[in-house]
Amino acid sequence: MNQVTLTGRFASEPQIKYSQSAEPLAITKFTLAVKNPYKKEKEKNADFIDCVAFGKLAEFIGKYFTKGKMIGIVGAITSNLWEDENGNKRKSVEVHIEKAEFLEKKQTEDKTEESFVDDVEKVEENEELPFE
Repeated sequence: MNQVTLTGRFASEPQIKYSQSAEPLAITKFTLAVKNPYKKEKEKNADFIDCVAFGKLAEFIGKYFTKGKMIGIVGAITSNLWEDENGNKRKSVEVHIEKAEFLEKKQTEDKTEESFVDDVEKVEENEELPFE
């Protein structure tokens, strides 16, 4: 079974492009910074993982996520082998995303939904009710 589940923050802006086929397909690529609890103290405690999404999922990620935002993904690890222009064998590894979801609350007018709820509760506590 080839399945990976990751939570992390966008280390780069998602780059959305469209294929040149008869029916263009959205393709979004980005790098995800994922905490690595096994690194030593002086080392960076994150791994940077290349990810790619296709179709409607690619459009969703490209539209609603930006650098620094947290995301949860499920996908499969793929490896690509090729020869560069100098004849050297090259390899890359990336996660092909199958599912993605928000892991942070939406920001609205410089306040998170949580702080907005706190403000509403403060108003309700301090106001007298017109009926009892």
